[in-house]
Amino acid sequence: MDSTTKTLMKVAFYLPNKGLKNIDCRDLEHGNPGIGGTEYIIQATAHYIQKLHPQHVEIVVGANEIDLISPDLHVVKIADIRDLVNQTKPDYLLLKYEPSWYEEARNAISGTSTKLLIWAHNFIPRKQLTTLAKDVKVERIICVSREQLNMYRDHKAFLKSSYIYNGMPVKYMKTLKAGLPPISERPHEVTYIGSIVDYKGFHLLAKAWPEVLKAVPDAKLNVIGSGKLYDRNAKLGRYGIAEENYENQFMPYLTDENGQMLSSVKFWGVLGEEKNDVLKHTKVGVPNPSGVSETFCITALEMQAMGCVVTTIDFGGFRNTVYNKTGILYKNTDELAHCIIEQLNAEKNGIEGFYDFMERHFAFEKVAEDWLNLFNTLGHQNTPLSYINETRNRLMSLREWNRRLKVALPFGYCLPTIDFYRSILRRFGLVKDF
Repeated sequence: MDSTTKTLMKVAFYLPNKGLKNIDCRDLEHGNPGIGGTEYIIQATAHYIQKLHPQHVEIVVGANEIDLISPDLHVVKIADIRDLVNQTKPDYLLLKYEPSWYEEARNAISGTSTKLLIWAHNFIPRKQLTTLAKDVKVERIICVSREQLNMYRDHKAFLKSSYIYNGMPVKYMKTLKAGLPPISERPHEVTYIGSIVDYKGFHLLAKAWPEVLKAVPDAKLNVIGSGKLYDRNAKLGRYGIAEENYENQFMPYLTDENGQMLSSVKFWGVLGEEKNDVLKHTKVGVPNPSGVSETFCITALEMQAMGCVVTTIDFGGFRNTVYNKTGILYKNTDELAHCIIEQLNAEKNGIEGFYDFMERHFAFEKVAEDWLNLFNTLGHQNTPLSYINETRNRLMSLREWNRRLKVALPFGYCLPTIDFYRSILRRFGLVKDF
């Protein structure tokens, strides 16, 4: 072997997939096969980095079930995080942030040179952010949208944070675009895609549905997903749609006086690529109408890519993933029915502009390059933050002002964040937001 050969950096991706044993994930370039968005992104991101940049970084994926994983990936079967570390001895362990997984990973790498890359697919509470900021074993915190990162702007964790958008298989989506019917020819169909659990906000759409029907009597509602999207073993309620207590919360809006499902509503269950057949005939997509947990929202991009106009709340990742010619973002969930009705009357969907927007920001080819650029900064303490001066609205300006104040003072990062002040004001009912 040539003594000058450079040893590649090894990055291990942690993929806990016990509940997805029978889902075929071998063809990731054709989109999500019907699993949770995070589980898809972990696999697809590793796949594209390995495919496009094999000479620059060694990628290994540790999974509980490996039979139906992309054949292009280097996959090892693992029982847990410690098993992954012991088998692969990576330079960096990349994992989605969950408090229990972080603690498990922290214990697993103790006494090794391995460092952690924390992938923040969900919002991280302030106290936990502080722990990550202080942990010398945490090399980077990677947010999945610019908006998510900016929420941490005046927290010490911002100093070791970056953002990389989740990817989309844009090349494949382009092959479908030519066959999409114009929005003017689509029926009055509304579609929700996602897990049917409280934090995904489906109950808000169900509550709005009777009002939509009054204004648009021929409207139809498609629901793709179930309470089992993330846990295939979950126990469901009477209708077999969601966990019993949650089902009881939203089903009264979708059934008649005899408890029968309204003819305007169809539950499809969990679909893989077949969901595109539903979206082709959908006029309005409604991704998570509550915005809770939405740091990014792949579903919003998938809906727009299939020619749907969308509406959802003006919060979090939606500000980065909803194209301004395609979607309406509302400030209050009480506006949901009105926005659906308005979008059902839309005559244009701005799809050409959306595809340009999607390719520039979210194509997996672009995202894989962003990851490689991030890997190249690891180990360098003074990497400049190119997004340091972003101040697009009042709240972000306040966070930036607070960040600069903290930098200027000797113990500035002991001061609270703007979000802490907001939480206090909300608690006393002084403001809803600002």
